[in-house]
Amino acid sequence: MKKIIIPIILLIIIIVFPTLYSYLIFEEESYIVNEVESKPENIEVFFNINHINTSDGKIKFNIETNLPNGMQLILTLRNNRDYTAQAKVTVQNGEIISPEFTNHGGSLERGNYDLKISSSAASLYSEDIKKWIGTSGEFMIGKYIKYDSLFECNLIEAIFEVVI
Repeated sequence: MKKIIIPIILLIIIIVFPTLYSYLIFEEESYIVNEVESKPENIEVFFNINHINTSDGKIKFNIETNLPNGMQLILTLRNNRDYTAQAKVTVQNGEIISPEFTNHGGSLERGNYDLKISSSAASLYSEDIKKWIGTSGEFMIGKYIKYDSLFECNLIEAIFEVVI
């Protein structure tokens, strides 16, 4: 009986082990190929600015973009006199919706303003965001991208003129 069992076990090992080994090697190579194929492309960052002047002299922005969901940005609204206000916003489904900008709760002076959209250093974002923009913002390209030598990364810096 032992004479039969030992050859059967050896036969099973000889047949099953190479098959299992090749399966594991194939799966590992397949994983590596899929990982390379899913590497993000560069994002040429764009913004399409729409603003709403409310009847009481306040302003709100609805901004279309191709940045990833959950990415936080800073909006800075400034005129050439003494007004400056900021809001922290988050991209959701290709859209940024700002809160209302006011002058201490009241209406804004009529005139020209600059709306600046800026980002933090890429290293401060979550891993999900870094998959899209890169660990140092290297996947972001275009006219709104500036290299910051202090942080050694690409940052978003977009400025748009707005008339209220």
